[in-house]
Amino acid sequence: MEQTTEWINLTDYTVTQQVLFFLDAIFWAVTYILVIYNAKKYKFFGIPAEAAVANIAWEFMFSFVYTTELGQLFVWGIRLWWITDVIMIIYFHKYGAKQVRVPLIKKYFNMTSVIGFVFWCLIIYGWVEQYGDPIGAGTGYVLNIIMSTLFIFLILAHPEEKALNLSIALWKGFGTVFVGVGIFLGDTASPFVVIIAAITFALDMFYAWLTVNKDKIKAWKKKEFSTEKDIWEEEALV
Repeated sequence: MEQTTEWINLTDYTVTQQVLFFLDAIFWAVTYILVIYNAKKYKFFGIPAEAAVANIAWEFMFSFVYTTELGQLFVWGIRLWWITDVIMIIYFHKYGAKQVRVPLIKKYFNMTSVIGFVFWCLIIYGWVEQYGDPIGAGTGYVLNIIMSTLFIFLILAHPEEKALNLSIALWKGFGTVFVGVGIFLGDTASPFVVIIAAITFALDMFYAWLTVNKDKIKAWKKKEFSTEKDIWEEEALV
C-alpha cells in the first residue's frame, strides 16, 4: 500500500467522500470516549470483549504497519486514536472479564485477549497482502459486523448493565454508515463493503432498540428461566 503525501487525498476521493470519512472518524472518537466514561462510571466495559480485541488489532495495523490512502490527516488521526485505545485497554483489563461466563476463559482472560490480538493482526495482515485494502474499509467492516452482532448477544446476556446504552449504539451506528455511503458514492464502489455496511447498520439499529427495551429483555429472561426451572423439576420427578 502506497502512502500518499497529501494531507487530504482529493485526487482519488471527492470532497463529499472525505467529509463522510471525517464524520466517521469523529463519531467513532465520541463512541470511544463514551465507552471509557461509562466503564469508569459503571465498572463494565461497553464493547463486546472479542470485538474490542479485533478492533484494537485493526487500529494497530493501520497505525503502524499500513497507512490509509485518504491522506496524512487520516493517517495521523488513526494514530491519535491510540490515545483512546490505550485508555480503553486499561478499562478492558479491569472490567472486560465481567462479560465472560466460561470460568476457564475468565480465569485466563488477559492471556486469551493477547492471543486474540496477535491472531487478528495476522488475519488483517494476510487480508491486506492478498486482497489489498486502500482505506481499511474491507477489513474494518468485517470486524464491524462481528462487533454489531456481538453487541446484541452482549445486551441479551447483560440487560442490567447501564454501560450498554442508546448513546453508544447511535454514535457507533451512524459513524459506521458514513463510510458505507462514502464507498457507495465512489467511482469504483465495492459491493462487498456496501452490502456489509447496510447489514451492519441494521444490526446497530436493532441493538439501539434493545438498549431502550431492557425491561422486555429482563422479562423474557425471567420467563425463560422459570420455564427451564419447571422442566428441571418435572425431569427430577420422573
